[in-house]
Amino acid sequence: DPYSAHKDEQGRIYARGSQDMKCVGSQYFEAIRRHFGRGKRQFRRTVHIVWCPDEEIGSGDGMGKFVESDEFRKLNLGFALDEGLASENGVYKVYYGERCPWFTFLCISIITKCET
Repeated sequence: DPYSAHKDEQGRIYARGSQDMKCVGSQYFEAIRRHFGRGKRQFRRTVHIVWCPDEEIGSGDGMGKFVESDEFRKLNLGFALDEGLASENGVYKVYYGERCPWFTFLCISIITKCET
């Protein structure tokens, strides 16, 4: 089955797209799970996680149309992240853009060691 997934003994996931948006999406959900698992009741700001189906072809029909909608404006976004990459060593890089010379360094409290 080309849409199946497998998790090995080390916790590595093998699946279609697992190196793309699925790995990043699962990291978002894991960060939220850990946040609330430590007794936190809420974030300081509302967090929205959005997936669109056409990111591989430029996102014009998905995110492009969504950002023009009233629903998007009502979200009152302060910051947005796009996809990232899988990590083999526990260090996760945050990108502003694939080819943009503007860098942002974040130290997130669920990570025990920050590297820039």
